[in-house]
Amino acid sequence: VGDAIILRPVYQQPDRRPWVALPELRERVARYRGRGKQAASTALGLIRQGAESRPETLVRLAIRDAGLPEPEVNPVIRDSGGRFLGRGDLVYRRWRVIAEYDGEQHRRSTRQFDHDVQRLEGFANNGWHVVRIVGRSFFADRRGSIARVARVLLNAVWLIGGKTALADAFRTRALKGIAGMKWIKDSEDFREGDFVVWSWDRRGVGDHV
Repeated sequence: VGDAIILRPVYQQPDRRPWVALPELRERVARYRGRGKQAASTALGLIRQGAESRPETLVRLAIRDAGLPEPEVNPVIRDSGGRFLGRGDLVYRRWRVIAEYDGEQHRRSTRQFDHDVQRLEGFANNGWHVVRIVGRSFFADRRGSIARVARVLLNAVWLIGGKTALADAFRTRALKGIAGMKWIKDSEDFREGDFVVWSWDRRGVGDHV
């Protein structure tokens, strides 16, 4: 609800939001002294500008709850020459990864489907990896959907960012149990509190990074 009421729509008509600006919402919550103040304050810290649907917000929060880095919400993406490619739902610029939520309208509307094909092709041609999360799959298996994002991020971090970026992005135990990843704490080869990601190739050979 917070994401919805502060949204500044890209296309204003007929949408007249934002219904309240985020600074004003913060002020109202700060002044409020009634029941639910703690819950409202907690929710306030989770609000982000740019989410254009409830499922986009739910995917973003699921990503956050999994301990993954926080993505940008619906930013503009351009190619190296500045040409507009489109907007991505949840974007990791550093690693050129986009998580896209596709609701039923993306399947039912021919116009929307054609637009999506061209937009996503443009992203791919410019080095972006898109993870498409379908509504039915997400609501049936949120953990599995976010695990797909995590695996793509892990690959992208290693290829683009190297070990430093990997350590910065994935120093967490929140993803324990996701297929293909094993988190080890307090290895004798690392500082106390560090976490090591073990990756396995198709031959079953393991290596740590």
